[in-house]
Amino acid sequence: MRRSCTSVPHARTPARHPSLDRPPVRGSAADQHRQFQQGYRLSSDAIPVFREYVERRRGQPNFANARSIRNAIERTRLRHAARLVGAGGTVDRDALELIEPADLLGSTVFDDAAVAEP
Repeated sequence: MRRSCTSVPHARTPARHPSLDRPPVRGSAADQHRQFQQGYRLSSDAIPVFREYVERRRGQPNFANARSIRNAIERTRLRHAARLVGAGGTVDRDALELIEPADLLGSTVFDDAAVAEP
């Protein structure tokens, strides 16, 4: 008697198709900073800092591609808000939307650079 396909143990597990695997983070950090466009934008000085952040973060353990970048963007937004609140006074729309280098440089990813400087 012939066995059906479903009775073969390896036939029960779905085949992995290469197009279903998640690709690694692609392109330059400019591609990644598009995520800031949800009501935020990077200043011209913050763009190279963000690129440096992405390169440093990729070299660290437990880098999870897009998830790590999304988490970094969220933490940057929190630092941005804290900076604006700490400055006091009124805040205009442009300041609310603009991410500055200081918002990115507050990350622990840049801690080794601060230690290396005298």
